[in-house]
Amino acid sequence: NGLVGPDRPPHPGAASEVKYCYQYVTVSAGRNRREIVVHNKHDFLDLSHLQGHWRLQVDGVQVKAGRLARLRTAPGDRERVTLSFDLPKFSAGQECLLDIWFTTRQATWWCEVGYEVARDQLEVARGKSARGRQQKNKGISNAISLVRQDDGLTLSAAGTTVRWDRSTGEMTGLAISGRELLVSGPRATLWRAPTDNDGIKRWSGQAHKALGRWWALGLHRITYDVLKVSERRIEGLPAVSTVTRLNGTDDDGKVHQLADHRQTSILQPDGVLRIDHELKLAKRIVDLPRIGTQCVLSPELEIFEWFGRGPGENYPDRKAGSPVDHYSSTVTDQYVPYILPQENGARCDVRWCVVHDGHVGLLMAGSPYPMVSALHHSAQDLTAA
Repeated sequence: NGLVGPDRPPHPGAASEVKYCYQYVTVSAGRNRREIVVHNKHDFLDLSHLQGHWRLQVDGVQVKAGRLARLRTAPGDRERVTLSFDLPKFSAGQECLLDIWFTTRQATWWCEVGYEVARDQLEVARGKSARGRQQKNKGISNAISLVRQDDGLTLSAAGTTVRWDRSTGEMTGLAISGRELLVSGPRATLWRAPTDNDGIKRWSGQAHKALGRWWALGLHRITYDVLKVSERRIEGLPAVSTVTRLNGTDDDGKVHQLADHRQTSILQPDGVLRIDHELKLAKRIVDLPRIGTQCVLSPELEIFEWFGRGPGENYPDRKAGSPVDHYSSTVTDQYVPYILPQENGARCDVRWCVVHDGHVGLLMAGSPYPMVSALHHSAQDLTAA
């Protein structure tokens, strides 16, 4: 149930998660970076019928690969294996991952030669985070152009131009090398389209489910009241801070105060726009479908690349079967056509992602690693469908 659609195509992410949970070979870290421990979970077969492979990657780029010698690990046993590689050099913030997978050596009645039956991924090393940002920013804030208009504020640096409405604090433009990429946002959101497990849309008897509680709070109809807009300097750089109250309106027209959101935007001299978020929920709010931000970008940004879990959709409760790697796709292909339109297409533990048209684009990264989706449909579109 839930693994395939009615016309039999596997649901991306769900099928790979079940395959990972059912696999009969697992790999864990050994006593040092080069040693792995292979666990044979078969009841009767040793591992001589499988070929092991390994790949060392730094931020999704392969730096070395090889094959394991034929293993004859007995059923239920574990075997230590030492790989032959030197730890590559990598920069601050990069991470080195080891992929190990096993394929069939011979064809069987149910698969061809080379079919992958098991896979695991281990972290080998991680570069230390860069420090000293505040000190680097001293004395170079003049690299940022600041222009105030009667109703707006514009900051520019290294080819990036950002515009705000000074009365509402809303970001009204984001251009890279003169190319406008932003339609609206970013702004806080507490909503995602409900799934079948949350409750069935437009059916009766859903009040006791999560969807019923969300409807009652008006989470599907959020409005934004600006409480405060301010300009200040952070780490010597100009910043725009906006405090917004999120209110929900239920089906009876009653308004519920949901949260206060502070969004602080800082344009750095290298053209990177840093956005800090702080969300304070109302005390009565204990159950939310999502806490995040959303924005609408130019529809011409069709190519979607990310360094995170994939290649199919994955969520916090089913992501173990989705290895971290550098993936490339399109925004159109992110959509998963469930019979009842609902939340879909997310990617977890995304180190960075970029949407572009082959020439110009927008790269985004978050800390801690966020869950990201890039779709042609909004949560409101999917909810109403």
